[in-house]
Amino acid sequence: MDERRPNKLTRDVQVFVDRVFSEVDPIEKLQALLASESDKVQAGVLLRLLEYRYGRPKESVELTANIGLREIVQKARERASAAGTD
Repeated sequence: MDERRPNKLTRDVQVFVDRVFSEVDPIEKLQALLASESDKVQAGVLLRLLEYRYGRPKESVELTANIGLREIVQKARERASAAGTD
């Protein structure tokens, strides 16, 4: 049984984010945000966006600079390049 309950504003935030993403390319914007020199900024932005879109996780995620964001972004870029979508 899933006991996770998003906050009361989650649906409004989801609608807002969905609307923003319908008007701008979310991949392009996320790549720009993830291009930050700071791993902490990258992690903070990504975790916040995920939280806004899907609700707060049941367990707290510790924000550290060593969570592999650069590797994740690099692999996504490699896949996009291989698929010819870059």
